[in-house]
Amino acid sequence: MRTLFTVFILQILLTSGYSQMHVEESISPGFRSNNSLRAGSCASPDGTVTTSTTNCISTSTSFGAGNGGSATFCFTFTAPNSGIDFAIGYTSSCGNNISWTGAALYLEGSCTLIATNDDVFPDPVLTVGANYVYCYTLTKSGGGACSLTEVCPRYSTFPLPITISKLGVENDNKSNIISWTTASELNNEWQIVEKSADGISNWTEVDRVSGSMSSDGNRSYEVIDHKPFGLTYYRIHSIDYDGFEEFSDIVYARSNNFAIDNNVQIVPNPTSGHINVLYYSSTDTELAVTITDASGRKFYTEKNQILKGENAKGIDVSNLTSGLYFLQTELDGKVSNKRFVKY
Repeated sequence: MRTLFTVFILQILLTSGYSQMHVEESISPGFRSNNSLRAGSCASPDGTVTTSTTNCISTSTSFGAGNGGSATFCFTFTAPNSGIDFAIGYTSSCGNNISWTGAALYLEGSCTLIATNDDVFPDPVLTVGANYVYCYTLTKSGGGACSLTEVCPRYSTFPLPITISKLGVENDNKSNIISWTTASELNNEWQIVEKSADGISNWTEVDRVSGSMSSDGNRSYEVIDHKPFGLTYYRIHSIDYDGFEEFSDIVYARSNNFAIDNNVQIVPNPTSGHINVLYYSSTDTELAVTITDASGRKFYTEKNQILKGENAKGIDVSNLTSGLYFLQTELDGKVSNKRFVKY
């Protein structure tokens, strides 16, 4: 698998001669130090990390002689890609006696730990658009007393194996035709069409096509699923020659013999925590959704503007207790009532 967090430390030495060097280091176990002079945290980030090389913050961290302690810094970022290289620059008077000794990756807000030193290589794959907090520790060892005056975090992104510009599926009597177009491909070995009956789990391969080592123009592909479910979800699973993987958005198609009362369907049903409400609208209109229990108590209500054609709305019902629930939709002037079971 491709390394997603390669650390490049730029040390600007403020000793006599102002020499400069570029060092590539591996991660050493142990994110926290028992002698922490500055304990940054996910809950209180120091700033935002970007692609800029001048994105720096000032700090006044003084290290004692010998093993003078450590300093931890945390920065937020929104993942623009599923793979990122972090670069950590800093200005100090410590010469070669300061080094990068640990890192941790968290989800912003909840501060759920995603990765530490032991598992940040070679994964995880980031969720594009999600917000994260990246923390790292600088440790001083040996030499006389010195200080850290500036830290400059930045990142660069990995080129994606493929960029999909169009993805769709159509039902043709007894088969579904999945077609897609890539705007670019790089080091891409396989593009695998996968299907699922609920769009959440149990994804299986339909077919695969060979990718391209390098392509900047549009390339079109088509795969036929001769044995679709009544309702079938599809996605493209791309794998490059380095083992890096990525998944496309999800599309779905209904078979001709898949009957839907009032054009509304709930999947999966029963559910353990998430449902998809599928519906067809003949016009651009408003959809109203309400979820109640048998006594009529409302647990969810929402109205959204929707577009003409096939639509899908995901609803998180993980907070509901186990039991029978009723989902009412009002669409195009028609009211539909469906049941679903939460277990």
